[in-house]
Amino acid sequence: MAERAGARVLRSLPSRPPLGGGARTAPREPAELLAAAAAAAQEWWRLAPVARGRALAALAAEVEGRRGPFVSELRRSGRPLSAALGEVEAAVDRLVWWAGWSDKLDLLPAPVTSRGRVVERSAGVVLTLAPTTHVLLGAVSVLAPVLVAGGACVLVPGPGGTGAALQLADASVVAGIPVGLVTVPQGSGAGRLGVLDRLAPGVDAVDARGGAGLEEGALRALRVAAAEHDRVVLAPLAGEVPGLAEGSAPDPGWLFPLRRSSTVRS
Repeated sequence: MAERAGARVLRSLPSRPPLGGGARTAPREPAELLAAAAAAAQEWWRLAPVARGRALAALAAEVEGRRGPFVSELRRSGRPLSAALGEVEAAVDRLVWWAGWSDKLDLLPAPVTSRGRVVERSAGVVLTLAPTTHVLLGAVSVLAPVLVAGGACVLVPGPGGTGAALQLADASVVAGIPVGLVTVPQGSGAGRLGVLDRLAPGVDAVDARGGAGLEEGALRALRVAAAEHDRVVLAPLAGEVPGLAEGSAPDPGWLFPLRRSSTVRS
C-alpha cells in the first residue's frame, strides 16, 4: 500500500509528553481570552514562516498520537468507527498539507503602490466558526489557514464538536504552538450564538465561512457588530468547506481573505 503523504514527516518529529489538561479551559472573561489570543498571535507572527510550518507538522503528529481520544470524541458525536478512524487520518493529512503552505506566502511578491511598499501583517485574532459536520476535519480545515496566515484562532465548534475542538486545542500546546493561539471559548457548541455575540466586537475578523446554516438574524447581528468596530466578516458558504465532501480537495485560496497588510513608505 502506498505510504500516506504526511507519514514520512510525522515519523521524523520527536514524541512529546502528554498534556496535563490545563489548556482545555479557556479564560472565562472575553477580555482575558482575547488578550491572551492577541499576545499569542504576536508571538506566532514573530516566528519565521518555516518555523510555523514545523509547528503545524508537529500538531499533525500530536493529533495522530491522540488517535484513540479523537476517535472516541467522534464516536460520541455519532460517527461510526470506520468513519471516525478515516476522519482522524484525513485531519492529520490536512494539517500536513497546510503546514506546507506556511512558508509559501513569502514567495508572493510584495506589491508596491504610489504610497510605498505593502508589507504582510499577522491575521490577528480571528473568531472562526467550525462546520457542524465532520467535526474534527472541519475544525482543522478552518483552523489551519488562520495559523498559516499568522493569526490566532478562537475556534467556535457547533453542537457535538466541542470535545474534538478541545482535544485539538490541547494538542496544539503540546506541539509547541503558543498558549492562547488556539482557543475554544466556554459556551461553544449548542450555545455558540451567544459566544459570537460576546466575542465578535473584540476580534480582528470573523470567519463564518464554515458556519453553513447560521441563522440570517445571527449573521446580520455579526455584521452590525463588526461594522461598529471596523471588523471583517466572512459570510457562510452556500456549500461545504473545501476538502470536506467526498472527492473534494482543500483550497489554498481559503487563506487569502485572512491575510492583512500595511503600507510602508518607500
